[in-house]
Amino acid sequence: MEPAFRRKGYGRAGIKLLTNDVWHEFARVRLEVLVGNDAGLRFWKSIGFEDYCVTMEFQTGDNSRPEK
Repeated sequence: MEPAFRRKGYGRAGIKLLTNDVWHEFARVRLEVLVGNDAGLRFWKSIGFEDYCVTMEFQTGDNSRPEK
C-alpha cells in the first residue's frame, strides 16, 4: 500500500471485504511477508494471521540463470 494511505484503516477495510465476500469460500488463506517487513508482519498478525512456515532461499551467485 502506498505510504500516504497507510494507517488509515483501508487495509483492514479491504481485508474485511475480502473475508466477507471472497475468502468465506475457502478453509484457509495464506500469504507471504518479506523478511524485514516488520510493519507488514505486525499488520497481518493483528488481523488474525499466524506464523505457518518459513521459506528459505539460497542464491548460488550465478545470476545468469532464470529463476525456476
